[in-house]
Amino acid sequence: MVIRAFIVVIVLSVMFYHTVIVQHIHYVTIPLAILAIGAAMNITVVQANGGRMPVYGWRGDPAKLEQSTEHVQGTSESKLQWLSDKYGWPKARFSLGDFFIYTGLAMFWFMRGLYLLKLPQVK
Repeated sequence: MVIRAFIVVIVLSVMFYHTVIVQHIHYVTIPLAILAIGAAMNITVVQANGGRMPVYGWRGDPAKLEQSTEHVQGTSESKLQWLSDKYGWPKARFSLGDFFIYTGLAMFWFMRGLYLLKLPQVK
């Protein structure tokens, strides 16, 4: 699945960067933890629902959702509904896991900027 592959690539790239700056671990520990929590939330709901993420309140093209291999229309039978794609706008749905992933990435880049600002200047 594309979502899982994307999440794995992001986590692995963050972990690689994490090992590169081990001496400054405090700059990436919290963002990495938040990103990992979000990835775990998404993987949990996808696995609980047969490998597809339930989407609630989708008002976009119904054929697009039916053809998707990653998403399925959410029903009362769907498991872990509170972790599904049910938040956001009618044509742009997201899950709590997505929120955690994007928050972790934003914090990571913000903390990286702080780290770069604190590097000694070469004269």
